[in-house]
Parts: sequence; C-alpha cells; structure tokens
Amino acid sequence: MIGIRGTRRRIREAVIRARDDSRRLAAARDQGALDERRRLSRELHDSVSQALYGISLGARTARELLDREIDRARERGGGRRDDTTGADGLAELAEPIDYIRQLADTAIAETRVLLGRLRPETLEAEGLVAALDRHMAALRDRYGIAAEATLGPEPETTPEAKHALYRIAQESLHNVAKHSGARHVRLHLLSGPGVVTLTVADDGVGFDSRASFPGRLGLLSMRERAREVGGTLSVDSRPGRGSRVRVTVPAAP
Repeated sequence: MIGIRGTRRRIREAVIRARDDSRRLAAARDQGALDERRRLSRELHDSVSQALYGISLGARTARELLDREIDRARERGGGRRDDTTGADGLAELAEPIDYIRQLADTAIAETRVLLGRLRPETLEAEGLVAALDRHMAALRDRYGIAAEATLGPEPETTPEAKHALYRIAQESLHNVAKHSGARHVRLHLLSGPGVVTLTVADDGVGFDSRASFPGRLGLLSMRERAREVGGTLSVDSRPGRGSRVRVTVPAAP
C-alpha cells in the first residue's frame, strides 16, 4: 500500500514538474519572440522608416522646386503654354516625381502598420487604449477605410489579457482590410462588471462562418488567444451582411 501511495505521489510530482517545465519553456519562447520583434522594430524604424521619410521629403522638395521653375519659364515665355522646351518640358517631370512621392508615402503607411504589429512596447508603456487607437489610425492611413474607435478608460485586466485583446484586434482588422472589401469598420472596447469586451464590426461582404473562408487560420488563432486568458470569442457573419468579432475576457479581480 505504502509503495503504491509513494508511486502515485511521485507520478503527481512528475506531472507537476512537467507542467512547470512546459510553462517555463513557453514563457522563454514568448520572451524570445518578444525580443526579436523589438529588434526588428528598431531596425525598421532606424533604417527603412527613416529612408522612406527621406525619399518622401526629397520628392516633395523636388516638386516644389519644379513648380517654381515652371512658373519662371512661363513668365519668361510671356505666359505661353506651347513652349515645349520651356514650361511644358519641365512639367513632364512632375508625373514621375509625384509617383515617387506616392510610393514613398504608401510605403511609410505600411511600415507604420508593421511597426504597430512588431512593437509591443507601445502596449506595455502606453496601455491598450493608446495602442488600439494608434493601430486604427494606421489602418486609415494604409487602406483608406473609415475606421471608428470607441475606447473607454484603460481596462482593469491582466497584462496577458491586454496582449491577447490587442493581437485579436490586429488579426480582426487585418482580415477586414484584406478580405472584407469593407468601407467602414468600428472597434469598441468596453469594461463591464467583471469583464472587458472588444468588438470589431465591418460592413464588408461577410462570409459563412461555418464554411472555409480566407482568414480561417487567423480566426482559430484568435479563439486560442482568448481561451488562453480565460475568455471567449464569437463571430457573427453572413454573406453580404458584414461581420462582427466579439471577444470577452475577465477583468482583473
């Protein structure tokens, strides 16, 4: 009997140690991924982002100088617009300069979105509300979607739950931008008795949530994130009726 009890105790202890080791390993992996995102974020900001800003600024300056030269050429030509070697010849340079500037500005907007996805320190330093507000602004800049956010005070919940809410919001908004064809998207973050609720709703093409659709793996990932922090996630969507993603996590005790 004593031997059986001792064996059971050792088995329980081994199971507990295995669980602890698994949690430590998962924490180490998460920390490694966090450090790598921070490194990539710094590199994007210090190199790519600055270079793109310089290109955009240079194109803007070149356009302003070109406009001045065009005006001067027209003054010298007495206002005539048929001087192909003068003002009209210079005007031909405007289109490629504008094209370069447009490409640079688009790349800057996309880089801001990437930085938002890679930069968890925004969430840690400024809070969930500020991080979501910044991400919505980046969505408007990059895709031209009318993105509205209703964000209350900073929710009282755990850092893990805030991180899950932020990543779920990112994935939801990514699906809206890439797959929904929506013109409007609304994000609500509300704190209620014992819970914090995040809702992302759009007026896009919608989908049958029971069938396969683009973003299915993202939806599974969102469900797992919610489950890991003790929350739930629901999706309400039908073809032609838009979609709504709603996630609820426990508030801090």
